[in-house]
Amino acid sequence: MLKRITIKQATPNNQNKKFGLMKQLGISSVHQQQYRNFHYNNIQDETNSSEESSTTKLNRILTSSFDPSRVEQDWYSWWEEKGLFKGEDSTTKPQYTILLPPPNVTGSLHIGHALTASIQDSLCRYKKMNGYNVLWVPGVDHAGISTQVAVEKKIAKEEGKTRHDLGREEFLKRVWSWKEEYGNRIDNQMKAMGSMTDWSRKVFTMDAQFSSAVLECFVRLARDGLIYRDAKLVNWCPQLNTAISDIEVEYISLKKKTKVMVPSCEEKSFDFGVMHTFKYPVISSPGSTEIIGYINVSTTRLETMLGDTAVAIHPEDERYKNFHNKFILHPFDSKRAVPIICDEKLVNMEIGTGAVKITPAHSFEDFECGKRHGLEFITILNKDGSLNDQVPVEFSGKNRFIVRKLLVDKLKDMELFISEQDHEMELPICSRSKDILEPMLLNQWFVKCDSLAKKALDLVNNNEILIHPSYHKTTWNNWLENIHDWCISRQLWWGHRIPAFKLVGDLSKLEPLMEELRKEKSFIMEYSNKNSSNIENIWIVAHKEEEAISILQKNVPNFSNFVLEQDEDVLDTWFSSGLYPLAAFGWPSRSENVLKDLDYRYPSSVMETGSDILFFWVARMVMLCTYLSDNKEKPFNEIYLHSMVRDKQGRKMSKSLGNVIDPIDMIKGTTFEDLKRGIEKNTNITKQEMKKALQGVQQEFPNGIPQCGTDALRFTLIQYTQQGRQINLDVMRAQSNRHLCNKIWQSARFCLSHFERFNYSVPGNDENLSELLLKSFASLEKSQQVLQNQWILLNLSETIDVTRNSIDNFMFSDGCTSIYQFFIYQFCDNYLEIVKPILHSSNTMTPLIENTLHTLNYCLVTVLKLLHPYMPFITEELYHCCPLNGENNALYAKLSNKNSSYIPTSSILECSYPTSFTADEIGSILEIGSSKQLITEKMDKILQIVQQLRSMKQNLQLPSKSELTAYIFYQGSSTTAFNLSENDIKIIQTLTKFTSIKFITEEESKKHKHTLYLTATAFSTPQGTVMTQLVLPDEFQLEKEIEKWQKKIEQLASVKAKYLKQVHPNLPPEVKQQIEDKLSQNQIETQKAQETCSQLEHLLDNKNQ
Repeated sequence: MLKRITIKQATPNNQNKKFGLMKQLGISSVHQQQYRNFHYNNIQDETNSSEESSTTKLNRILTSSFDPSRVEQDWYSWWEEKGLFKGEDSTTKPQYTILLPPPNVTGSLHIGHALTASIQDSLCRYKKMNGYNVLWVPGVDHAGISTQVAVEKKIAKEEGKTRHDLGREEFLKRVWSWKEEYGNRIDNQMKAMGSMTDWSRKVFTMDAQFSSAVLECFVRLARDGLIYRDAKLVNWCPQLNTAISDIEVEYISLKKKTKVMVPSCEEKSFDFGVMHTFKYPVISSPGSTEIIGYINVSTTRLETMLGDTAVAIHPEDERYKNFHNKFILHPFDSKRAVPIICDEKLVNMEIGTGAVKITPAHSFEDFECGKRHGLEFITILNKDGSLNDQVPVEFSGKNRFIVRKLLVDKLKDMELFISEQDHEMELPICSRSKDILEPMLLNQWFVKCDSLAKKALDLVNNNEILIHPSYHKTTWNNWLENIHDWCISRQLWWGHRIPAFKLVGDLSKLEPLMEELRKEKSFIMEYSNKNSSNIENIWIVAHKEEEAISILQKNVPNFSNFVLEQDEDVLDTWFSSGLYPLAAFGWPSRSENVLKDLDYRYPSSVMETGSDILFFWVARMVMLCTYLSDNKEKPFNEIYLHSMVRDKQGRKMSKSLGNVIDPIDMIKGTTFEDLKRGIEKNTNITKQEMKKALQGVQQEFPNGIPQCGTDALRFTLIQYTQQGRQINLDVMRAQSNRHLCNKIWQSARFCLSHFERFNYSVPGNDENLSELLLKSFASLEKSQQVLQNQWILLNLSETIDVTRNSIDNFMFSDGCTSIYQFFIYQFCDNYLEIVKPILHSSNTMTPLIENTLHTLNYCLVTVLKLLHPYMPFITEELYHCCPLNGENNALYAKLSNKNSSYIPTSSILECSYPTSFTADEIGSILEIGSSKQLITEKMDKILQIVQQLRSMKQNLQLPSKSELTAYIFYQGSSTTAFNLSENDIKIIQTLTKFTSIKFITEEESKKHKHTLYLTATAFSTPQGTVMTQLVLPDEFQLEKEIEKWQKKIEQLASVKAKYLKQVHPNLPPEVKQQIEDKLSQNQIETQKAQETCSQLEHLLDNKNQ
């Protein structure tokens, strides 16, 4: 492994030594000559390949451009070796603890995870550099449904079997094997992101310790009366054969009649987005066959009419006054008494027919109506989506959507069918299987949420937990104030099995004991849905079967008449992950280490996660952990919710759209062919979805995704946090930030080259740099102008304040913007250009050069420290090249090269995060009689002049190497209101690259009668105006230039007309936006061209006078 150095060009007396070293390194004579004409852009990465292979001690200079793969390859392992990511035991330091939202164990990092990792790592690095004892706990979630589905598909594909063929025990063995094989993939991806997580603390939500926490939580809640079992409607997925949580529900927006795939049916596609209207015959009483009228109803789920147990009307609807207390004659079940009920809460007279069919067992709205009116609940669906024996035999056993089509024909035959119309709707589907979801009435386990939600509301509203951004507080309140009880059971095998044991036997024998058993906290009574006073099942809640048996024996004398059967279902993944803040530190163990850990680390500092899981995870953590913790303590102090990441068009990222971005593809780069192969290998999407995905990736990434590196990706994602509720990610923005990384790299090389030239270094450590810098100002003579050094340091101090404030207040984007603007526009574009002639003015150290080198070094090191939380790799790399700690040879070795002469000892992560200058320090930088405001205003005025001169040159499209002269003068009542020193003029000349710049009086400005020049305003003040005059070069042909600009204006008008022809009402939004952007740019260019042409025409008029 090679080590890197920057070759030092010091004073002329050591040149021969340098060229000897160059010859040894195999650097060609051509490059030796380039070295003689030293400039930082000419540094080359040239070594002799044969010598490289012969020894590991050969050196090479810092590469000429930024290569992220080279920079990122070793630092993570070095950070881990140094133990920089380990949280210390309880210390006197303030603690900062953060938990990684656990991604799915078998998943891979998606762009949302990358955003989470970027934000959390930035917080952790920032806090560590501010002296905190930082701990970032990583973890992975067992992800019940997604993991089980993945393993089931694998078994089906490889063995042609189902989980039922294998049995529960064998299937779970396969899942654990899958977890061991793929479970560490996401860890490696997190490391690629630079995440400073303490891997010794890694949590898995199915490991033994975490499982004990889940069992304890369920048992404690149940025994406290907060868990019960009841029949309620759930989101049922026929394909997966399980209930799913609300967060796992997706919606397909349909504008009209549309074919949609149905995975759980052999006939794979059916029409949706259709409203069927039919009429029910009305009768006066049950059993009557005399039809007294008809009532029209409409539905998008026609098959559910077979489970209708009422038709609802509004009590004040005059159309149906005669139908009050009447009944309908069901076309397919004449024995069923179907009442017409009045319900002003459900029915809106202005919508549809004003009559609503009620299917309480298969509609969330109808369920509530059914309870209000005591209606019968008729379940007509089997768990696989077919109809059961509660319907006529001609429909029984058939899929629900096949029955839908049959019913249309049947109703037409009965002359009851009225119409079929397109209908805009949101179709609920399972995010895992893509099957159409059905509301199903099933016996499930529920958590009572009222009291838990009340505590969570109080914590936020009393500012005991702060939510950022604050507008999410309204959403928090709305959800928790209207919370429903939480269904926590899932019909899966992979997960935490519910610790409840059913008594199997003749329950009537327990009748004498019922009152006592109801009082016993471990017993849960499950009542019949048809008769709420009848006990259907009795359950014992216990941590394990032995405990349940003991409870049974203690409370039931004739216990031998009963057998205990544990519930087959498992707990919702959100139930277990809701315990994360406690379980991550060992709860419910009462060991000394766990109690010490909880006392120091709980509550954690901040919970950072996506805004989409505010309800499903964050709120539930607050509810559960606050209830379970020893002192009813909140789980974290603050909540930061980042926006949802979408593609650049604002669409949700979906594998079926082909717009899913793997952050590793952005870090390393990937080809279109590789993206295509990734889609083709995906077994979780249909052929139709695959075709659509391939079209999507062709449209989005026809040339693949270019490499940007981790630092550029992280910086990009954090910049996007300003976008509000969603982030529209454009991968090319990351490319722009790779260019930023290269700019940082090149700027560092520029600084390092001059540090080497003057044999410059900082004794001691980098904390001494500030002291040396301030002393160097004191050693300057009054005649030596250092306006540029004062200005850049004052701006850097302000940037430090903005950056600190932005991270402290979770306004990360503001910090990124502040650093970016300082570094690019102030440091690179202006300051570095200003100091080049100063640094090249002498080959020996002078007080001015020393002050400039101190300023350069201070700015470089400070910017690296400011950027480190966002860009850990490049900042660590370049920090080790800076002349600090007495090292002036700017070299280091890769860690695997143990024989190297230089191995890094301290990390930039161990440095203190920069703080702005104190008032005394600012006083040391400024001259007597000056002030921060005066320096800033003076330099701002100089830069406005520079901008005006550059703009004049650019507008005239003068060649870059033109020899140009400019005059600057002041128009105003006081001749002393504005002045430019010799140093100020040098700065202007350096930045504009003009041949001559002169500051003249207003009178002198009027003496150019025989010279072609343009005059423009640089800026105005209350006292007057500063003007610039650009003298046009002799070769400037005024008439030809005017003709050129007139043609330019005509061309722009032609282009505008072309764009306007492309505009029409049916354009896709993204195309319309592109055209509007082009028209806007065309307008800007046209205005500039017209202004320039007008100026030249005015100049020609004056010339001809």
